[in-house]
Amino acid sequence: MTQRLGLPPNAGLDDLVAAISRIRGRVFEIRRMTVRLPPTRHGVWIATDVADHLVVTAVATPTCLLHDLAHVILGHTITHSEIPQTITYTSYQEKAATHLADHLAQTYPRLTAAKK
Repeated sequence: MTQRLGLPPNAGLDDLVAAISRIRGRVFEIRRMTVRLPPTRHGVWIATDVADHLVVTAVATPTCLLHDLAHVILGHTITHSEIPQTITYTSYQEKAATHLADHLAQTYPRLTAAKK
């Protein structure tokens, strides 16, 4: 999976976002905003025909951001209930995203390094 990303050994967040954009064939943007999400959520992925947007809370850590990006890399879709605040991934999807995010963080330490 990570080989498909084609990341250099010293990859940072910008490299990962560019790789996701290349693989998905569309613009990929991360936006930090003051958004109201359930307490356990720090971001939401919005996919359109021409672009992907990952909207994250202002307090989302690099680790949370990497977890959300792992969902995108894995192509996870979300289930919607009638109440927008209850957007969820399956237990399997959460575990897979956590595993990939951990692997990426260990392989590419700059992905979770705080920006200076």
